[in-house]
Amino acid sequence: MEGHLRPRGVTETYVGSVIVLVLVIVAGGVFVKQFHYDRTVFLAAAPSGSAGKSSAPLSPAVNAFVDLPSELTPLSAPETFNPDNLYDKIDGKAELYLSAGVLGLRCQRFALKNDPNTWMEFFVYDMDSLRQSFAVYSMQQRADAQLVDLATYAYKTKNALFFCCGRYYIEAVAASPAEEMMAAMLLVSRQFVVKNPPQETRLAELDLFPSEHLVPNSYMLQPADAFGFDQFKNVFSAKYMVNGAEVMAFLAIRPTAEEATALRVAYQQFLLTNGGRNLPGTGKAPAASLAEMLGSVELVFSRGKVVGGVHTAPSTEAAQQMAALLYKKISEAAP
Repeated sequence: MEGHLRPRGVTETYVGSVIVLVLVIVAGGVFVKQFHYDRTVFLAAAPSGSAGKSSAPLSPAVNAFVDLPSELTPLSAPETFNPDNLYDKIDGKAELYLSAGVLGLRCQRFALKNDPNTWMEFFVYDMDSLRQSFAVYSMQQRADAQLVDLATYAYKTKNALFFCCGRYYIEAVAASPAEEMMAAMLLVSRQFVVKNPPQETRLAELDLFPSEHLVPNSYMLQPADAFGFDQFKNVFSAKYMVNGAEVMAFLAIRPTAEEATALRVAYQQFLLTNGGRNLPGTGKAPAASLAEMLGSVELVFSRGKVVGGVHTAPSTEAAQQMAALLYKKISEAAP
């Protein structure tokens, strides 16, 4: 009847009691948790001793890692990562390493014994080959790079050191610039090279670039999708100053001359499909094609197994002059 409350059933009473009990347990858990929180969640990027997990072992040389000079002491445990969890360590840069075929990463932080606040992290990427090691080395080279006598491909900045040791690509990065730390990083890097002597020290493709007008330390290797073209893989390039203008020359080696010719034609068609406009032939390099693209000039040719050319030249004259030098050098080598 209206105005009277219905008596509570046994089931409702039971359910209500269970809900109250769950709420009490949750509240108690929250109360206890506040005194046992994971403090690493609240720490900024600073030295820690946590180690990443790797489902696949790295090569023996990387597992052996480094011999520390007396100036340094470990600041954290070693960490290892594989392609599946590389993002955990270098989110934002992992895609570059993955596209170049990285097999694993081992890293660790070290500090100066006489100054624990001066520390660095040593990264060893197993890239499987010098070619793949050089790809990541070249594609993220710093503008303030200074070459160092450590390996064929090595440079330093104010607070970091980067080099290829055969299949390994190494980064030693200090938290802040310090002469004593740089000296220690160079020392541990030299010891790494001695302990892990590279089977390869130089890429033969770089010898196909002419030395005239070359911008020092400007070589690059793009392992995939060079210039936005999905068929351009393992494309080497270098920058040149031609009559005061910067020009990029490039080349890629294919298994056969027929494949090189097909790739040249495909790239020219790619340019035209994406808004390029054919320009008159150069006469400087046989089987060369010219196109105007977004206000700059693209030139591509083939010579034997090599596809070569010029990317984003400011003028037809600059593109033709650079192409002539590159074609001559490739012809002399006749790979």
